[in-house]
Amino acid sequence: MLFCSISIEGQELDSIVQVIKYQKDTTRVNSLILLGKKLRHISRDSSVTTFKEAFYIAKKIKFYKGQIRALNSQGVTGRLWN
Repeated sequence: MLFCSISIEGQELDSIVQVIKYQKDTTRVNSLILLGKKLRHISRDSSVTTFKEAFYIAKKIKFYKGQIRALNSQGVTGRLWN
């Protein structure tokens, strides 16, 4: 049962990554945050890097809600791993 769960999670991550490639602006920021949350329990470094990318894009396009969500998610990830 655990193997099946991991396999589904991997497919879901691949799907999110593929969608992000073609998205722009706020939708891309929101998808990166979603990806970071999925990566949170697999790889802290990858998760934090994804949140930083989301923050950078959100800041560049002045998407303040996205900036806040990216920073908040990054902080939660740090607390989970400590």
